[in-house]
Amino acid sequence: MPCRTVLAKGQKLPKSERLSNQKIIQELFNGNSSSFFFYPFKFFFLVDEEAETPHYPQVIFVVPKKRFRRAHDRHHLRRRIKEAYRLHKYDFFHDLLPPWRALAIVYVGTTLMDFHQIKNALCQAFARFKQSP
Repeated sequence: MPCRTVLAKGQKLPKSERLSNQKIIQELFNGNSSSFFFYPFKFFFLVDEEAETPHYPQVIFVVPKKRFRRAHDRHHLRRRIKEAYRLHKYDFFHDLLPPWRALAIVYVGTTLMDFHQIKNALCQAFARFKQSP
């Protein structure tokens, strides 16, 4: 399922939507979160059932040093993933907004992928997640 690019005013990734709180990051990666895998990504997420107003989750993008030793390769992949997420976050979350609190997108691939491959993989992963019960 190809993603469509929605040209919307809200195609930004403001500081309020980027995850920087160390406690929440530890909670995401220490087993208190749910996860699913769709190559080349692994997603960790926290659900907040008590959210009163819909909002986008705080998100962090991770490219491990273990797989990509050179910093410029990690940064390049992280920028590509961020851009694909930013352009399509409305499609990903417009009907899933209330329960999300935090999301980590971890790149587990071993090769550098171009932007279109990353965008398509991210779109397919979220489409599969929406279909799962």
